[in-house]
Amino acid sequence: MRRKLSEDGTLEIRLMLQAGNAFQQRAALKKICELSQDGYILPRPQDLRVYVVYLTRSDEFEVRRWALKALVEIGNREDLPHIKSLLSDLEPGSELFSWAMAAFQKIARPDEREEAFTSKILPKDHLALMGFAFANPHASLPSDLPRVDIDRADEVALRWACLCMATRRGGDEIFNPKFNQKNQLIALNGHHVGEVAQYSIYTMGRRADFKFQDLGFAFDEVGARAPEIRKWTYFLFGSDLEAVERNSDILNQIISDPSPNARLGLANALKPVWFDGLDAFVVNWLDREDDEFVRTAIIEHMASFADEARAYEERCLALYRETEDKIVRAKIKVAAQGGSFYGKLIQIDHREMNGVSGLLPGVIQMTKQEFHGQTNIGVNAGRDANTGDIHQEVEISRDILNEVKSLKGLAEKEGSPEALTFKAASEELENKKSYSNAKKLGEAAKKWLSVAADGTTVAIGLKSLIAGLSLAGLL
Repeated sequence: MRRKLSEDGTLEIRLMLQAGNAFQQRAALKKICELSQDGYILPRPQDLRVYVVYLTRSDEFEVRRWALKALVEIGNREDLPHIKSLLSDLEPGSELFSWAMAAFQKIARPDEREEAFTSKILPKDHLALMGFAFANPHASLPSDLPRVDIDRADEVALRWACLCMATRRGGDEIFNPKFNQKNQLIALNGHHVGEVAQYSIYTMGRRADFKFQDLGFAFDEVGARAPEIRKWTYFLFGSDLEAVERNSDILNQIISDPSPNARLGLANALKPVWFDGLDAFVVNWLDREDDEFVRTAIIEHMASFADEARAYEERCLALYRETEDKIVRAKIKVAAQGGSFYGKLIQIDHREMNGVSGLLPGVIQMTKQEFHGQTNIGVNAGRDANTGDIHQEVEISRDILNEVKSLKGLAEKEGSPEALTFKAASEELENKKSYSNAKKLGEAAKKWLSVAADGTTVAIGLKSLIAGLSLAGLL
């Protein structure tokens, strides 16, 4: 039986997508994928799709990859022109192309799919087969696509094979010859290409029938491997309750790993884990942890079990009251659902609503977040023109500005009233990058979109721009 994701859970994802930094966006897209694969129904998925579609054009490779994966899970017929555009832009055989191909096979009709193969838009290869199986887990596999020979598969195909095994999509039928999946994953865990090993270990961590002892190499060897491999090794370890309870020495080694990303693997794995005595270790870890994303993951674990440990409740309540980070607050609420601690968070919300807190409507807040050495600018712009300075200059991403420049050229060529209105608005934004000018541009984009033919370059570009402005808080 499929479960519906809570409103709190949906808000958490939306805030992460809007965060303006690659780490949060990638994590949100990954969450969309895993929730869908675990049987959750996302309420109003169309509200999230607009962000997902926009992020398929991100400059960050990992964000693009996860956005395409998310589109496989929640995409619909409206996205078909956008996906066709992506297929024409991406290199055939590349991993990004393979995910766009999977998204196409999720939403295309059988005749459209056949036409894509006939016209050579899609190749009839084993990536097409795995993409179909992954996107349509309950459908019969096409008989005209070649099965996967795991011993001859390239790196992209091996990563796909791991994901099919992780989600149990396609079963053994996508492989020829058949093989023992456990033995194959153990072998792939030591693959000379690091990303293949990552996917293989990730697969074990996603499946309840694999334990830490199935890793295939000694924990002493982990330290010499890349941070991403360590991350998923720690995730596999933390997902195995018996291993965690028996090996406090390994726990202490992991939290001393110099890579925050590697430590995050354990923090994520421990979110649903509880046993007597774990709280002392976790509180000590929180006190010494200096990475904000690892700390947030630890806090999520603490909020999940705040009813079990007084120290957890006290820390989470204090943070919930003090932090202005909406994402952290949303994560605490989602983690606390189902327990009495959740009621205490709701009481805080009610008191804040009845008091005076936060920014007044219409005030523009500029915030800088340090993220792995990069400075990212976030804009929270109010909508009331009577308060705050809506003419204050704001930071606008390069992606949005490039989209505006491209559409301005198309508007000049088209010459329709709606196109020329957009062109004028784009020039105003070029002269002054203010919230009011960005909003004016967004309204002009919506009007032009209302008369643009669906599936055209103009329509695709306008939808992308509107999504980008909305994601940045400028609409």
